[in-house]
Amino acid sequence: MDAKTATGVPGLDSMLGGGFPRNSTILLEAPPGTGKSTFCKQFVREAVKVGEPCIYVATSEPVGQVVTRLKGMGVANFSQVSFIDGYSWRIPEAAAEPAENIKALKSLTELNELTRMIKKEMKRLPFGKAGGRIIIDSLSDMLLYADPASVFRFLQLFVGIVKSSHSTAMVVLEQGLHEPRHVATISYICDGTIHLKLDGDKRSIYVERMFNTVHPLKWIPFTLGEHGVEIKVEDFFK
Repeated sequence: MDAKTATGVPGLDSMLGGGFPRNSTILLEAPPGTGKSTFCKQFVREAVKVGEPCIYVATSEPVGQVVTRLKGMGVANFSQVSFIDGYSWRIPEAAAEPAENIKALKSLTELNELTRMIKKEMKRLPFGKAGGRIIIDSLSDMLLYADPASVFRFLQLFVGIVKSSHSTAMVVLEQGLHEPRHVATISYICDGTIHLKLDGDKRSIYVERMFNTVHPLKWIPFTLGEHGVEIKVEDFFK
């Protein structure tokens, strides 16, 4: 049986046969207000729960805010979590207090430097043969500041790093901001694509594709509460 990485969303893990495939990079594309940032933090919370190292690249919100939200979700131990701050270079006042597990990126145009930072943190943390988790929230900020071709090159290198380290990664893309051909290119580079949507007050998730995984091809409702994204198993069969 192929190794899986639990997402921290029980219903989704059941639907995917245990979670995301190991050695894969999954694209999470969704509009604002659907819960994609909460999804990312659940992924981190699950990493801490099972003792896996994790790197969180924060470009859409301050690292301090990410940490506060994680604490609010019950995360207390950050010894194996590393943060790369890709936000405060444009808003210096948002910079977190200096710490060993927080590294600041000078600019989102410096994607080669981001690659080096990720590799360095992977060595510092005990990724080892079992790998770990990496979250980039989000690629949309990179596309706003860097040339799309350079973002695609970065993503291709990143996917290679994830595979070679036996890790699992999730990258976020804001729906509606980018040209369809750019979205298609990013989806092609990644190993799986998940969409979230919001209709009125109803949220749904759709797994468009997932490497080496059999899954339903339909929109499935989910709720967003104090524990994060929750999917009821019985909704698979409606």
